[in-house]
Amino acid sequence: MIQRKRGLEKGSYELTAGFHEWWNNRSMKISVSCEGAEKVTSDPVVVSGVGDNVSGSISFDMKQDGYAVLEIENADGGEAPVISWFGVVMADKEALEKELVKYAGLKEENYTKESWEIFADAKRAAEELLFRETVSVKEISGALRTLSGAYQGLVENEERKAAQKSGTEVKITVNPVANVDFYTVYRKISGKATVIGTTKTGILKDKKPVSGKRAFYYASASSKNTENYADSKTGGQKSITLAADTKKVTVKSLKKAVKVTFQKVKKQRDT
Repeated sequence: MIQRKRGLEKGSYELTAGFHEWWNNRSMKISVSCEGAEKVTSDPVVVSGVGDNVSGSISFDMKQDGYAVLEIENADGGEAPVISWFGVVMADKEALEKELVKYAGLKEENYTKESWEIFADAKRAAEELLFRETVSVKEISGALRTLSGAYQGLVENEERKAAQKSGTEVKITVNPVANVDFYTVYRKISGKATVIGTTKTGILKDKKPVSGKRAFYYASASSKNTENYADSKTGGQKSITLAADTKKVTVKSLKKAVKVTFQKVKKQRDT
């Protein structure tokens, strides 16, 4: 068994350990014990062969200031455990709390119904994390990313009214993707990207398109289940150029143009 000890303040943490195999296959488990809390143990981390580099993570909670003891043990009776490095990061609830304070003055009536619902869902999920006793670094960072994206996707009612008065709009339809909670739609002109808004349905209207220039529309997909699904990369682009007298245009995504897919991330069990 390998043991390492570190003094930590009260709070929630995530420990990550890295392993480099120099001899043979081996399977190890990571454990952390600390004062006032039960010992937590990860699923086995398998290093499959010479030169292989892998890492494993585990979340734990310090009930009080004190020492956390890291243990690396053999998981299957094979080769002795090894470790190359390890690091401990505190789940910063304060950062999430500050982010929520920034949005405290927003009012639902100032935004479109759909964009506000997406923002409200992200805000509610972030608030729930603050009241949980133990949270992981991954959960905090995922909540911050989702909340910030939902805020950027808010569509003001004033813009909608102005667009309706002018009568010019571009409708964007994104091909549906499994496990999506909302899409973020972007418009790029002359290399500058602008968030048009967010949508649960995959259909969104650009109420203030730019005429006389070639505009590219594309989207990314997001899931509230950040433990299993990372935000997708942006999909393929669909472009259009509006004439000065254009009143209404529909841009429907091609099957291979505005398709977005999730990147599956390795499932991690928080114990």
